[in-house]
Amino acid sequence: MKKRWKGIMTVAASLALAGVLTACNTAASSGAGSDGNTAGNSSDSGGSTSSTVTVAAITSLTSSISDLGVPGYQAEELAINQINASGGLLGKKIKLIKFDDAAQPNLGAQYADTAILKDHVNAVFGPVSSAVAAAIEPIAAQNHTLVFFHTSNDISLTTTGFTKYAFQVTPNTNMESTAIALLFKKEGWTKIATISPNYSYGHDTIANFLKMLTKLGVHYTLVSQQWPQLGTTDYSSYISTILSKHPQAVFSPVFGGDLVTFAKQGIQYGMFQKTNFVSMMDPTVLEALGSQAPVGAWGYSRAPFFAIHTSDMTNFINAYKQAYNQYPDAWAILAYSAVQTWEYGVKQADSFDPDKVADALSGATVPTVRGDIKIDPSTHQAEVGEWVGQVAKSSQYPFAIWNHITYFSPSQIMSTGQ
Repeated sequence: MKKRWKGIMTVAASLALAGVLTACNTAASSGAGSDGNTAGNSSDSGGSTSSTVTVAAITSLTSSISDLGVPGYQAEELAINQINASGGLLGKKIKLIKFDDAAQPNLGAQYADTAILKDHVNAVFGPVSSAVAAAIEPIAAQNHTLVFFHTSNDISLTTTGFTKYAFQVTPNTNMESTAIALLFKKEGWTKIATISPNYSYGHDTIANFLKMLTKLGVHYTLVSQQWPQLGTTDYSSYISTILSKHPQAVFSPVFGGDLVTFAKQGIQYGMFQKTNFVSMMDPTVLEALGSQAPVGAWGYSRAPFFAIHTSDMTNFINAYKQAYNQYPDAWAILAYSAVQTWEYGVKQADSFDPDKVADALSGATVPTVRGDIKIDPSTHQAEVGEWVGQVAKSSQYPFAIWNHITYFSPSQIMSTGQ
């Protein structure tokens, strides 16, 4: 596994370097086919032909949030390979090319231009960062190209930024923070603190969380708010400031590699024994923390594999483990369901025409590895839920998972959170 992972990351790093270089020169793309070969620009990446349809993954394969982007890309690759192995889609083989946005909106926009105008992709999947997603969305709309957001989730993507061609298959920032507000009410936590990434996703998540506490009748006292930059490496001042205020609970939308860094430093301060810490402690983070995983801390996730007990999920877990020798995290599951959503729309439309596919998906109930998900016709936001639980050691898996798991349904987090 380590050798394959190293190989993927080596390719990703090379692509990122190429992307930076081309950004200084021309708009030529840096991408790779699902076979891992470099695709280059439109002249040799092929685009759509009579026998092939090309789609693109634009995501973060490097940067501090690459541990969300890499499993997402792997799941897209797995989904495309399975479609092709079963005979293709409407008789055509699907080709997947990838672009590393390195969590930079300008690179995301550049690669969206390249993928759509030179590689003539039919659909775009990704990215991780909502800032990158906001840069991609208008380019896709202007060129009538479908885009499926499966990790970035700022609510603006499906509200103020809504377009016919954009679909969101993960809980948005309002839905996710409403689930956490419901948890705080359930646990009776009223003396609270927050620490969140200092960009649109972080600010929107915290704003709605506080709004929902008030709406739910929670009379809270906010003792500290911290806003570290994405990619922060030293959280010591933030942690000591929060602990000096003695909150009952801390809500932290910090995620991915940043959360791993934060958790390791928080352990040194005894943070997880001194307060109830609620963050995105999903399998990606828990596996990275290993024996240091903070037992008793609270996690939330958009799709924890260990909490979804269906045959479809079991089949996906087995296929993903066979392909990548690791358990799928939420980012892989969400990305896989994004490809499933596009595939369903194409089949229902009996066409790759973006307008026909968009019309077919609007208001549809789509079968996915996470179960059936309904697409709201007015926003193209999928009606999906959120899971929370407490970190606990596991004898079944080689890393900590959760116990005391609660599922907040779409009706709970959409009816009160929008």
